[in-house]
Amino acid sequence: MDFDRVGRFSVVGAVGVTTLLAAYAATLFYLRSETPNDGLFRLHRFLLTALVATWVVADAQKSGRAHPSFDHGWFVFIALPIYVPYYLISTRRWRRGLAILSGIILLFMLPWIMEWVVWLVETIIWFTHTLVRYAKLLISHVG
Repeated sequence: MDFDRVGRFSVVGAVGVTTLLAAYAATLFYLRSETPNDGLFRLHRFLLTALVATWVVADAQKSGRAHPSFDHGWFVFIALPIYVPYYLISTRRWRRGLAILSGIILLFMLPWIMEWVVWLVETIIWFTHTLVRYAKLLISHVG
């Protein structure tokens, strides 16, 4: 089995799924001021957890590291929040391990971050538009 290809597929799948959900959440929030239902976020977490676990197993196999048991993938899937930081720091040391861990955390949080960015941009535009309108009104009364 080509573990390098499996690892790449897992990373591309995780980024793709997260990007699609983030774009959908941002668009839905922009057009209707709604967020996707919780079931979609649960599905995203499940898929992302499975893809990250697949990447960890493929990476461990590729590097020739010993894995704890026959069902290493299931173990990684269940213990993801604890095992992945340990695995990344033990295989890539602190700096690179924390950088990759930050990327994984960003993948989990990106849909909510995109909703927040859309809200922030809409608020700034509204506030700027209101300031411009009041400035024009003030200039028309003064001048």
